[in-house]
Amino acid sequence: MKTTQGFVLPMLQFRGIASAWPNANTLAGVFFEFKIKKDSDHWVHVQINPANELVMQRLGYRADGQSMKQYMIKKGLKRLLVAICNFHSDHAGGHELTLRAGRNGGASSLTIETIPSETFPYLAKRSARRLTGLMMHAGVLPLLPMIWGAHKKPWGWHFGGTMPMSERPRGDIATDLLGRPTGWNCLHVVDSSVLPSIPGTTLALVAMANAYRIADQSPLD
Repeated sequence: MKTTQGFVLPMLQFRGIASAWPNANTLAGVFFEFKIKKDSDHWVHVQINPANELVMQRLGYRADGQSMKQYMIKKGLKRLLVAICNFHSDHAGGHELTLRAGRNGGASSLTIETIPSETFPYLAKRSARRLTGLMMHAGVLPLLPMIWGAHKKPWGWHFGGTMPMSERPRGDIATDLLGRPTGWNCLHVVDSSVLPSIPGTTLALVAMANAYRIADQSPLD
């Protein structure tokens, strides 16, 4: 199973802005894309959020607090941003899924083994430095020493590639360009399972467009 992989990086704005919480939602405020041209032609996808209730809770913030500590936290929250950086599956680890038959007719079991990426820590650090240079132009300072997640084991939100489609599918679980597994004519897989790779950018519209294409081009009989 292919997956994306990423890291989290806190950032400080040079100019503070009032926090909209709790009247704001938790969706990303900005999507930002860039490349590390010497290392990859894939986009690095950055989701930038202001502090939400989880960050505030971790910092011990209380809206009714009157202490000096609470005053300093409130000032800091006005400048705090969080960047979540996501990378293409070519640069990520993955997961190996194995289905084993149960003994004596018992239930089968599915095991998952995580496969780390030996090169991801290097790429993550290169990307964090590149992001720092870009964000400085926007009046934002990434806090590089506080980077989290730039390790070998993958973590991410987008998965797929377990039944990759191709013009000449090979293997029992590969699919053709209409998402049909080997030996099946009227069964079509239309989710991210059939994507040969998983982009670091948002995946929903890609999966939906491919599902529409399969439905539109598939024969009815």
